[in-house]
Amino acid sequence: MAKDTRQKIQNAVRDQIVDALRSIPTDQVWKLPWRKLGRPMNASTGKSYSGMNILTLSARSLELGVERGGWLTYKQARACGGQVRKGEKSARGIFYRSWTRNRGNVVTPRYQAT
Repeated sequence: MAKDTRQKIQNAVRDQIVDALRSIPTDQVWKLPWRKLGRPMNASTGKSYSGMNILTLSARSLELGVERGGWLTYKQARACGGQVRKGEKSARGIFYRSWTRNRGNVVTPRYQAT
C-alpha cells in the first residue's frame, strides 16, 4: 500500500474518532455512549470486528443513531435478499494482516484478520 494512501486512511479514521468524541454532549462525555451498542459484528457471519474497526464502526453507529452494531458488505446484503437503500453511505472497514519476512525476501502471513 502506498504511503500516501495509508496516510489518507489514518487521517480519515482519526477525523472520524475526533468528530464522534466532539459530538458527545459535555455533560455526558464520561458515560461512554458506544458501550450500549455492544461490539460491532458482521451480521452475516456473526464474527466480531477487531482492532480499529471497533472504534470506526462504533463511531459510525453513533453518528447514524443505530441501536445495534451489525454490519454487512453490499454483497452480503444482496446474498441475504436485502438491498442497500438509495443514498446510504458506507462505513470504512480496515482489513489488516501481519507478515513475517523470511530469508530470500519471501513474505508469509503470520496472522490474518477476518
